[in-house]
Amino acid sequence: MNKIIGLLFLLFIVGFGLLGIYIVDDGEEAVILQFGKHQSTVVESGMKWHIPLVQTVWKENTQEVKRMEYGFRTTSEGDSRNLSEYVEVGSESLMITGDENLVSLETVIQFRIYNVEQFFFNVDDQYETIAHAGAAAIRRVVASNDFDGVVTENRGGVEAEIHEHFQEILDRYEIGVQVTTVQLQDVNPPIEVQDAFHKVVGAREESNALINQAESYANQVIPAARGNAAETIAQAEGYKAARVAEANGDTALFNELLQTYRLGEEVTRTRMYYEMMESILPNMEKYIVDGDSGNTLNFLPLTNSKTVTED
Repeated sequence: MNKIIGLLFLLFIVGFGLLGIYIVDDGEEAVILQFGKHQSTVVESGMKWHIPLVQTVWKENTQEVKRMEYGFRTTSEGDSRNLSEYVEVGSESLMITGDENLVSLETVIQFRIYNVEQFFFNVDDQYETIAHAGAAAIRRVVASNDFDGVVTENRGGVEAEIHEHFQEILDRYEIGVQVTTVQLQDVNPPIEVQDAFHKVVGAREESNALINQAESYANQVIPAARGNAAETIAQAEGYKAARVAEANGDTALFNELLQTYRLGEEVTRTRMYYEMMESILPNMEKYIVDGDSGNTLNFLPLTNSKTVTED
């Protein structure tokens, strides 16, 4: 009888010991509660032991990046042969933008736990709390942006705003969670107005294409026009310089002639007269007659062959 009791006691001890064994996997951290109160935190992986019935172990992976979906739920993960399958959740996806338009928004938020003590002890129902905080951040940011900004023009900015606001909410809760990425998957107007929306988007894209085409043409024409203008200006400057130089030369020549003229005004005037007559009456015999000689004919023949003087 004593052997049986001893064997039972031994089995109880072994079973009790086995019940206290737990394993902390790589990337996991565990908190140990004793009678419901936090006693310690285990951060090293491996086989561990706690006191069964007295202590409780809560484990959470702090290296794994976790994912939450808003506006849709993935029903089947895709692979190399099949695409992922998902269903829309209309109650989550429909939101009102800052300019009072409806938009259907599907978002993926990824996060990780960096403090298991805060995660387990500061809030109840941690994942539900995170989900509500994410939904609140998304709706607040969408409500502060206009329809075009959310759908097309400012998607990156909207993602950044959601990320910042979501992290602020989690930090206020001191939940020990860090937001890693926020991605807008599908952003569309409600089904009822999608056709009109796609036409507007097409018109905007066509407008942008025409603007880009015009800017490209301007980038080609404007430099050519500037080159032509510079060439014309250079030609005008050259012509100006030539005319100024020519005028200065004429002025210098005139001043030289004026000085010569003042040295012998009568002789110079007569010479200039002869030269002018020679230039306007070329290839002709010309005679210069002195009208003050009475009946005597005095003349000076101006020819190309010879010059004759008679008294």
